[in-house]
Amino acid sequence: MNFPERIFTIGGAGKEIGFTLLETEWVIKGILKPRPNPQSLRVTIIDSAEGEQNDDRQRVAEIENRINELEAEMRDPEVGRTGSIDVEYKLVTENIQLNSSNDLMGEDAVPRITSGNGMDENNWWLQNEYINENLDFAKGVVRKRGLGKAIYYKSYAEDDSINSYIDLPEKGKVAVLAGLGGGTGSGILLDLVEH
Repeated sequence: MNFPERIFTIGGAGKEIGFTLLETEWVIKGILKPRPNPQSLRVTIIDSAEGEQNDDRQRVAEIENRINELEAEMRDPEVGRTGSIDVEYKLVTENIQLNSSNDLMGEDAVPRITSGNGMDENNWWLQNEYINENLDFAKGVVRKRGLGKAIYYKSYAEDDSINSYIDLPEKGKVAVLAGLGGGTGSGILLDLVEH
């Protein structure tokens, strides 16, 4: 079984595909299988649905527990070391201020966001019609691709921790799982791949 070293799951559909993959025992066993040169996999889940965060983090914890159980069962020093699977979860809205449209379109916000992403502020695309009145992200950005992209750019400019989730320290195989029918996956996909 040949897996990439990194998998990014973006938005609701990408997240579900990633969770299904991580909950499939033969997949986990294939990565953890002891060998002289063991495989390692890091799965990074990126979403904007604040209302799903607790359930998502619980699901990640259950997956991590199952990985640890299988790793202990499969350990065989005579064959080699077991592989490793790391799962991390990043809510793209968690460390940024999003109280009103001014936090995405205001005089102070736009220059900060655009300069943090190396772009001209005249190219900032976000319009009022992309934004919910109260910036409610309980269910994510709900098919508003421009808003999903804007939140990602704001997070990349203002949340120092997102770089540790996205930036790759070395070259290797990477897979990105996203649905293109919603707003988070389709809004973030190309920019995340570029980063």
